[in-house]
Amino acid sequence: MRASRSVLLVATSVILCLVSLTSAGCGGWREAPSTEPEPFHVNLPRLHVTYDEQGEPSIRGVGLSTVERLVRSDLTRLRFPPEQVRQLMEWNIQHIELALTADGLFVFVNNRLLPYLAWDEQTLANVGAMADRLDVLLPSAARFVRLQNVLPLILRGVGVGIVLELPLAPGQETIPFEGHPNGLPVTPPAEAAEKPLTLHLPLQYDQAGEPSVSGIRVQELEKLTGQPVVIGKLDQATMDTIQQAEVETVLVKMEAKGLVPYVNGQPMPYIAWADEHLLNLIELIEVTSPDDPILGNPHLIDLVRRAVPGVKEADIQLFVEFPAQP
Repeated sequence: MRASRSVLLVATSVILCLVSLTSAGCGGWREAPSTEPEPFHVNLPRLHVTYDEQGEPSIRGVGLSTVERLVRSDLTRLRFPPEQVRQLMEWNIQHIELALTADGLFVFVNNRLLPYLAWDEQTLANVGAMADRLDVLLPSAARFVRLQNVLPLILRGVGVGIVLELPLAPGQETIPFEGHPNGLPVTPPAEAAEKPLTLHLPLQYDQAGEPSVSGIRVQELEKLTGQPVVIGKLDQATMDTIQQAEVETVLVKMEAKGLVPYVNGQPMPYIAWADEHLLNLIELIEVTSPDDPILGNPHLIDLVRRAVPGVKEADIQLFVEFPAQP
């Protein structure tokens, strides 16, 4: 899975570093004509980054060193170690598209959409307001710019697609790349009237970052059950950041449209899915982790695959409370 995470990190870096190379791309998205005035929106041409077996990338035949001189940036992180390229080839991953659209950040592997990060104007404004409280911008910029206002404009107003093309492994048939206009957002299904499963977990943190569940410290739960509880202590730096952002509560809730976080009751960008996306993810995990004792267990994979429809209808909530500023 390390190679998979590296691919997503590289794709994100390409978006941030190469957005100025609009003339180098091809096949940009197009919107249907409308007689109504439309809000500001720019769809940049899709960029194709091609890798050789040594992990050296190029854009339309232009090597990375030339691109670095053009954008005046060090893009070393875009290179893959040869062993990672070989691993991706063994998994028959031929191309990965990362699509930034007005509706969210979409990831396609061999044309198949995975669960994606979805947002709207309000959730982006909520993220921007939190970033403003954390003083993300330099003071000179923060005097004139509020991310609460700018973030929705940027992320909903600019669309760009990055495609990472990998070498074809011997004996594999080519999977032609398919463009995906605007990421093909999914209409969420209606919420089930009756939930097949209910699981609510209340979690509280004290000033020292120690967690407890319903007033019982996690350390005590571990002693009582004899089993480790996967809820860790937060260090002081993390607690300071949480208090600076004025975060009092976090609710992570399973809804029909996906896994939705709420901070202080305000919705945030969420992980959206349909059955097909979850099944695509399970299949990818099955291919990339055959030797993992848990992720590679065929019986567990089959059980998870069968549970996909029911998971989306379950009432699962994690509610976390943080102490107020002293």
